[in-house]
Amino acid sequence: DLLIKNEAGETLLTWREDGLHKPCWHVPGGIIRFKETTAQRIDAVADLELGTSVTFKKEPLAINEFIHPSRAVRGHFISLLYGCTLLGDPADRLRHRGGEPKPGEWFWHKACPENLILGQEMYRHLI
Repeated sequence: DLLIKNEAGETLLTWREDGLHKPCWHVPGGIIRFKETTAQRIDAVADLELGTSVTFKKEPLAINEFIHPSRAVRGHFISLLYGCTLLGDPADRLRHRGGEPKPGEWFWHKACPENLILGQEMYRHLI
């Protein structure tokens, strides 16, 4: 997971609507694939979800385990949260411009939104 803050202290979140979760905001992130390094996954997430690149601190800010209370598929996660810095602006085509968010849109949040993905509630105090 990529924790990205701007100079104003806002957190960059993306809208998730994928059938596995209720539509909600989340810290950009992904699942590390077999034989993929953490750096490769961070680079892929930044590119896929934000259309840009990031630098990141080598050590994670947090390591958390989450078990979804009722899901049988994709219901157990070990989350690694990395502090990241954008190397460029997120893709303008993905910017949330108001109204109902669309899947994949990003937005800078001044505070943690009520509708944060369940598996990232442990990050609420950091957002």
